[in-house]
Amino acid sequence: MLRVEDATPRRIFVDAIRLKQVLVNLLGNAVKFTGKGEVELSLRFEETGNETGSFLFSIRDTGIGIPEEKQERLFEPFYQGDESITRQYGGTGLGLPICDALLQRMGSALELESVPGEGSRFFFTLAAGYADDEEIEEPFDASGHAPSDSVLFAIHTPERPTVLIVEDQRLNRMLLKKLVDALLPSATVYEAVDGVEGVELFERHAPDIVFMDLQMPRKDGFHAATEIRTLEADGRRTLIIALTADAQPETRESCLESGMDDYLTKPVSIHDLRRVLEHGAMRTEE
Repeated sequence: MLRVEDATPRRIFVDAIRLKQVLVNLLGNAVKFTGKGEVELSLRFEETGNETGSFLFSIRDTGIGIPEEKQERLFEPFYQGDESITRQYGGTGLGLPICDALLQRMGSALELESVPGEGSRFFFTLAAGYADDEEIEEPFDASGHAPSDSVLFAIHTPERPTVLIVEDQRLNRMLLKKLVDALLPSATVYEAVDGVEGVELFERHAPDIVFMDLQMPRKDGFHAATEIRTLEADGRRTLIIALTADAQPETRESCLESGMDDYLTKPVSIHDLRRVLEHGAMRTEE
């Protein structure tokens, strides 16, 4: 559910990449931990003068909630909360610490209100300039594809490439599929919700490209990628691209060590996706 106040300006002058990454991570976690009920993204605006304003972003869910004694620790790197919940849903990974760090660079901070069994609300306020009279450029046309002058590029794939997206968060799968459809409109796309299903779909469909999330329940991306490499036949090497919110160099090294070919940081942009696909295509020609 989306709620935006009528008086909210159409354009806000902030770091769009950082803001998108924060919202994607928070919404993905909200969906993951909400078995039934709803997830709501709301935006409130208050003018502060001189064409600047205060923008309150709020992500509310009716999920499992978080005990008070564990709320502050959720912002610590690598803290996963209740291990039984982590096994069932998959952890928040490094999403919350990264979100908070990104917001601090934007002059804000991530805040939390939560009641166990009733849900949670993550929120933050950004002070920024704004405008109402500038025309906003849409990255996709009415059919969901990028503008025609930026869709196709020189990449040698089969006439109808097969793509597998292994990602436990539904929102992330939807966003990535939209980008893949834009850049590879003839591709057949399969989706898996964890590493176990990802390996099963790999055996069944032998995809040309695999996008692999790292932190997932049942089987994480590192183990799934290693297993996929053992299943490849006839010297064929599938392009495996890691997906994660963790941009630390050691994580990239771990991805390569487990058999992955490249690395994308969430939220994935169409430009970064094009880059790794082009790079992968050149590597397969060598």
